[in-house]
Amino acid sequence: MGCFHNNFGDGCIPCDTKCLDNHCDAFDGSCIYGCSNARKKPPECSDCISGFFGPNCDQKCGQCKSGSTCNSTSGICHGGCKPTWDGFRCDICKEGFYGPACSLECGKCINNTLCNNITGICAEGCQVNWNGKKCDVCNHGFYGEDCALPCGQCQNGTFCNNITGDCREGCQENWQGNKCDECSSGLFGLDCNNTCGNCVNGSICYPQNGTCTQGCQEHWSGPMCNSCESGFFGPNCSGIFAKTDGTMPDSESKTGIITGLTLGMLAVLFIIGSALVSFRLRQRRSKDSGLSANPLSSSQFGNVNDNSINNEYANISDQPTPRQSNRKEGEKNEYYNTAETCSDIQVSELEWIVKEKSEGQLNIFHKEYKRLPAGNAGRCKIGQLPENANKNRFKTTFPYDHSRVVLREKWSDEDGDYINANYIRDFKEENHYIAAQGPKPKTLSDFWRLIWQENIECIVMLTNLIETGKNKCTKYWPDRDEPMKIGPCSISLVEEIKYAFYVLRKLSVHKVNTRNERHIVQLHYTSWPDHGTPEEMSFVQFHRAVEKRYKAGSPLLVHCSAGVGRTGTFIGYDALLKRGRETGRINVFEFVKQMREDRMSMVQTQEQYICLHKALACGFVGSERTIQLKDLDTKMKQILNDNSPKNQQTLNNKFKLVSTWNTEYNINSPEDRNNSETKHVAADKYRAYLTSYIKGRTDYIDAVIIPSYTYHKGFILTNTPLPDTEIDVWRLMVDHDVDAIVVFDSTEWIPQKGATKTFPPYTITYRDVGSVNLEVTEGSIHLSVEGEKRDIEVYKIATGNQEHVVQGVKLLLEKSMRADVKTLLMSRDGTGPAGLFAIVHNDLQQLRLDEEVDIFNTVMQIQSRRPDVIASLEEYRSCYQMVLDSRLEEVYANV
Repeated sequence: MGCFHNNFGDGCIPCDTKCLDNHCDAFDGSCIYGCSNARKKPPECSDCISGFFGPNCDQKCGQCKSGSTCNSTSGICHGGCKPTWDGFRCDICKEGFYGPACSLECGKCINNTLCNNITGICAEGCQVNWNGKKCDVCNHGFYGEDCALPCGQCQNGTFCNNITGDCREGCQENWQGNKCDECSSGLFGLDCNNTCGNCVNGSICYPQNGTCTQGCQEHWSGPMCNSCESGFFGPNCSGIFAKTDGTMPDSESKTGIITGLTLGMLAVLFIIGSALVSFRLRQRRSKDSGLSANPLSSSQFGNVNDNSINNEYANISDQPTPRQSNRKEGEKNEYYNTAETCSDIQVSELEWIVKEKSEGQLNIFHKEYKRLPAGNAGRCKIGQLPENANKNRFKTTFPYDHSRVVLREKWSDEDGDYINANYIRDFKEENHYIAAQGPKPKTLSDFWRLIWQENIECIVMLTNLIETGKNKCTKYWPDRDEPMKIGPCSISLVEEIKYAFYVLRKLSVHKVNTRNERHIVQLHYTSWPDHGTPEEMSFVQFHRAVEKRYKAGSPLLVHCSAGVGRTGTFIGYDALLKRGRETGRINVFEFVKQMREDRMSMVQTQEQYICLHKALACGFVGSERTIQLKDLDTKMKQILNDNSPKNQQTLNNKFKLVSTWNTEYNINSPEDRNNSETKHVAADKYRAYLTSYIKGRTDYIDAVIIPSYTYHKGFILTNTPLPDTEIDVWRLMVDHDVDAIVVFDSTEWIPQKGATKTFPPYTITYRDVGSVNLEVTEGSIHLSVEGEKRDIEVYKIATGNQEHVVQGVKLLLEKSMRADVKTLLMSRDGTGPAGLFAIVHNDLQQLRLDEEVDIFNTVMQIQSRRPDVIASLEEYRSCYQMVLDSRLEEVYANV
């Protein structure tokens, strides 16, 4: 006999009330027809349906991560929350978000405080440049995504649109454009208050410096078209000078003659007045030159009749160049007194301006350099005296008489007062520098007389003793434990430290019969190439070493071989860097022109002039980022634990600079097909060329040479070889004398333990040495080629754990303490862990050697040779974290 529909089982037990309408399965009582609580799952009707929780399933789950639901009892989202949600139940807004859907981002609350997570209001106020209750609109006068861009020159002091920056009511006088940030047509300069010259056909001049890029109107000349062509004069350059026979052109009237004579007389009076003022100023700052010349003589002021020396690189050899001086009476010195001015450059715009000035056929750098004043041999009478001629290293480079260093103390009866060196003024018109030629054997004593007389404490040397087989400078310091005696002085080498791009020497000088002992630091830059200019980042690194050790009080002595080209570039960099830091603006052209007033041909080539600009751009980007060892723990943790908005974090801003820095890296090799990933291709300037001959192979391999902190060829960075390029790796090791290999990712190309591979003419055998741990394996490759054998250490490092990278770094550091080590770093694409390894290695080397570290500069230096070596903010953060962890580990190990 069956039961009624509200009962079940043999005893016709009533269905549970949890079943819908008390209707259940007649056999087992399950609620197969549904639950009385629609939010519970049939047939048990005990668990909540998806999206609800609680005893009665009346509470809705929070914003659990897509594809997951909350616990039906507690409501906890075990799989995590959707973006912008937080809490165990994912029912509150994540920090920094607000609104019903937690989809609105907090504004710029002051001191990085959080906004109300419902209303979005910043209770304590806004950050600088931000406004509104929610701090989500720009303050008056600013615009842009970060409200960091100041409005342009809007009309009547009105404010621009705080999103677009447009000036709705127009612009102030002299300004134009939607944002009123462009000079009006015909104007140029930082404040748009300079009028363009006489550009051809009314064309517009270059807004930064006023150059007429399309040329000049008739009878006008110069980059700015603001000076008359040869043979013309007057306000409109319409007057014509007399013909060679002394007559005026037929079309000239008597009025023209009178006007010309009047203007000529005024010009003569102006020149004489200027000369007198200039002479008085020079008298105040000049040393005693030993001359009793007429103060108004042509040799003092460089008239057009003077013997002048041009801008060409005259000091490459001792022979005069074809264009060199000894001009006849009346010949024109094309550049000496016609150099025009250039506008100041804002430091923040320097990188962009360098790029703009370098582009196209109308190279502005070339035009600027040609406008610099040439050397004037007529102002160098002392240096050209017969008794001093053999003291000059080159036949065309002499010191100007008015600024030359006069040696006052004699160390022997033969000593005179002459040395080829000049005082160079800084921006404060003080003789802050001495620019000198490198000493010759005959002038070695004079060089040390200068050092002792001027109480020199720091020497900057910018040449090697021999370059391209030619003697460039006589060695004026001793070897270790072999003191050098010069006159009454005994000089000893106290310490010598070799870095990748320079050598630091500490000298002790004792003068006999006195208690005086002086300590001198010499910083010797060894990486200026025989031809061309140095790598900007290495030059900047060298300058920082000089800055660290030079103490104001005595002049900074700077020399190369001739004492003008490289010397001028360094002095210009040092002075302009200080100027830019103080004022935010620099004028490279004007300072080089000022240096050339004190010593001829300073910054001797156009390439050096461009290098000076590029080095300054690097220097301003990477300044003031060194962390001292004593502050490392505190400052690194501040950087790593910065919880401010991302766009204000130091680490993020540094990474942006690193990733956007403009390099000269070019992908132009026909062998792109041989690369694991073609976007990482070695630049020709830094790539490791293959020199050994193998039939059918070229000199190309995707490998780039990068420095360690102490060795300029410390690393070769490359990618894991493809099957058809494996032989090139063995060629690379032999051609570049590789001492060690650090391998990440695949090691299939390395022979197994005890096995031998043959790639004629190479035979390779691998043997295990041991393991630091399971993830860092140390081994050795025995490489044989044509009877020559070499052993190369191998470190296999598993990826995925930063500790393994640090362990490998420390192994290599121990090896490199004994001698320079050239290491091949290999990863899948030549970046990633291999790049991190090089960066951490160099930073730990710097910490151990100098007790300071500059991670930003290290990354910049490697990134300039292999872009994308650090491709993400997380990788950049890892550099800091690994250096900190390694240092803390060393501290604890020593406790």
